[in-house]
Amino acid sequence: MDWKIHTISSFLVYFVIILLFAFSFEFAVVSFLVLLFFSLFPDIDHPRSFIRKSVSMLIFYFAVLLIFLYLGVGIFEKVILSGITATLTYYLYRKLPLHHRGPKSLHRWRYALILSAALSLVFLFTNIEITLALFVLFGYGLHLSLDKVREI
Repeated sequence: MDWKIHTISSFLVYFVIILLFAFSFEFAVVSFLVLLFFSLFPDIDHPRSFIRKSVSMLIFYFAVLLIFLYLGVGIFEKVILSGITATLTYYLYRKLPLHHRGPKSLHRWRYALILSAALSLVFLFTNIEITLALFVLFGYGLHLSLDKVREI
């Protein structure tokens, strides 16, 4: 399904959630971004998906930013490491061995549950609001549900 449909659906579902629960402004913004990201995430296994391109670019930019801001080496080493990062990111983007749909696809409920459980542990140990793991599950589940409706 088109990423625009998943995005619009995320807005609608989140609007209903906001009507039902009173969140702080900060939590509302973060939880919406988590819901939106994970409603697009299952399509990362498609070679031309919007989320795959976006995530690849974000990984590259954040990695280079970390290299230049926090790595205590000279400029030559930073440029070399940035080149290596660009190469690895490109390889990750082009050669990630995933299948869009089918038994080896990320379009499975088990991955929604595994990812939500794993992130809830990460959130727990890093003192991030553990409730965000529910928004991971809601977003991922929304994507899977919309794709299933499209098949009917």
